Amino acid sequence: MEMDWIIEIALPLATFFCSFFGVFSYFRSIRKPNAHLRFANGKRKIKFTPHYFRAVATKYYVDPPTDCYDSSAYRDLLERYNEVNEGKNKFCLPFCLTNTGKILLEDYRVEIKLKGGKCSLVGQSFTDGVQVNEKKSILEYSPIDCIYLHPRDKVNFSFQFAPDPDVDKYEIHWRIIAKDFIKRGKLCITLAPTIEEYDDIHHVDCKRHIPEGAEVITDLKPYIRSLADKLNFGK
Repeated sequence: MEMDWIIEIALPLATFFCSFFGVFSYFRSIRKPNAHLRFANGKRKIKFTPHYFRAVATKYYVDPPTDCYDSSAYRDLLERYNEVNEGKNKFCLPFCLTNTGKILLEDYRVEIKLKGGKCSLVGQSFTDGVQVNEKKSILEYSPIDCIYLHPRDKVNFSFQFAPDPDVDKYEIHWRIIAKDFIKRGKLCITLAPTIEEYDDIHHVDCKRHIPEGAEVITDLKPYIRSLADKLNFGK
């Protein structure tokens, strides 16, 4: 009888305290900051298609003793073509930081580190507040105008990077740091390069500088037309 009396009292008390602590834990959880980082399209992965070159043959061209239009035209077009394609291998990485919590995200910043191989963090970012540490391949975004991010609000930022031709995948390790809050995560960059084969033409001033058995070309016009077509300069 005595045990039944104890049980009758203990069970309601236990139920009360469990409910109380459950509600208390719930309210504590919704009052904690929370956020995540994604690419601007909302996804964790992004894909780029860089354009690389591969020499398939080495050929030699003997520059004439006097100024030659073909020789100078070819060199000018080749320099322009290289500049255009170098620009095609610089990509914009667009990020979106979202406050997924129920309270303000205060004094926040985002640190990003690329892993998986070498890369170049190119030039200045498109967004104020992004700083680049090229030695450590670390980017940091710190807002300049407002240090608060309201619940469900988003902020976008981006920067440029140039991948290494020998790398086909990078992992982005990110960290969001704010008042009473730190969160880590990963994003992924995949690369599907296209390869353009070309003849590597060496200009020499006389035939004795040409290795034995090497291929010699006497007319640059087909190569000039090819470069002009690729640059849409006409035939």
